[in-house]
Amino acid sequence: MMDARIVAAAAVLLIAVAVIMKWRAPLAGKVQPIAFEMERDGTVLQSVLDAAGRPAVERNTKYDLYGLIPAYTLFLVLFALSAKSPRLAWAAAAFALLTGICDVLEDFAILRVLPIASPNEADAMRIVIPAFAKWIALFVTVGLIAITATAAWLRVLLLIVAAAGVIATFLFSLTAIGISFIAAFGILLVWSFIRPFLS
Repeated sequence: MMDARIVAAAAVLLIAVAVIMKWRAPLAGKVQPIAFEMERDGTVLQSVLDAAGRPAVERNTKYDLYGLIPAYTLFLVLFALSAKSPRLAWAAAAFALLTGICDVLEDFAILRVLPIASPNEADAMRIVIPAFAKWIALFVTVGLIAITATAAWLRVLLLIVAAAGVIATFLFSLTAIGISFIAAFGILLVWSFIRPFLS
């Protein structure tokens, strides 16, 4: 079983990378990446990319690709492997890796579409397909981690968040996906800092 202190260290790294990315690679117009990750209409995608600022989107995507994705994938894998059930731990870790891989594919798709002045629906779907898979894999990861949680309140809370995230993804509800994402990582990060003091 993974040492809780190692998971906490990975959590610190993830937060540091996220803060640096927010500071060094912000998007214009208060646009969030999920706005163009899950947009299926080429015309709307064009307007979102233009509103966010295409150079800013490129910079943000590269920070995501080389910084945030490795950091959150490492955190999720280590958190998953800290579970007491080896089989579920490895399953959660596998889905965590799948989440990161799908996110990488999504970022490469964004970088390919960015130079296109007027993207069409096919261009939009190049981004949407790996993005959709990423969100599903992420919330499945959270659900598997929830099943392995020893604290009943944590198990229930994470299962609710995971289920809400999967449903929101299938409904393409960007606000609900965002809330589920923030809730999932918020719970996992807080618990990763508390757990070393309980062991």
